[in-house]
Amino acid sequence: MNEPIVEIRNFLRTRLTDPNSGRDTPNYVYTWWPRHDLTVDSFPLVTVVQLDESSEVFGLGSTVHWATFPIQIDIWAKEDKLYTVDAVAREGKELAFIIARKIQEAFRLYWISDLAQTGKFKLYKMSGKKPVNYDMGKKLWRITITIELERELTTDWI
Repeated sequence: MNEPIVEIRNFLRTRLTDPNSGRDTPNYVYTWWPRHDLTVDSFPLVTVVQLDESSEVFGLGSTVHWATFPIQIDIWAKEDKLYTVDAVAREGKELAFIIARKIQEAFRLYWISDLAQTGKFKLYKMSGKKPVNYDMGKKLWRITITIELERELTTDWI
C-alpha cells in the first residue's frame, strides 16, 4: 500500500476535475506546498500533507495495531483569475470554496467504494475545516480541510 497522502492524492485526482484546462500537467492535486516558482496559471492547486501519525493496540492482549493518520488538504486559488466550474465563472475565494465542497462531496460519495472496500482505510472522519485565509501580497486564497484516516498496521507497509 502507498503512503496515506499518496492514496488520498490519487483518490482526489480521480474524483476531481481540474478547472484549469490550460495547465501543463494533467493534475492539480499534489503532495507538496505551493512553491515560489509557480505562476498565476499554476493555480488553483490542492495539496495533501500528512500532519502526524499515531497507533494503538486494539483490544486487550491484541497484536493488532490501528494507526491514525491526520491529513491536511489545502485548496489554493489566485485572485483575478476566472475558471468555469459547473457552468459558472469563479475566481479567488469563491473558486476555493467550490473546490472545497467538491472535495467533501467526493469523500461523501466515493469513500466506501474507493478507499474502504478496497482495504486501504477502515475509518474516515472530517475533523476540521479552517476559515479561509488570504495572502494580500500574493493574492492567494487558502481553505484548509483536515481529515483523519484509520488503518490496521500490517507488514505489507514494510
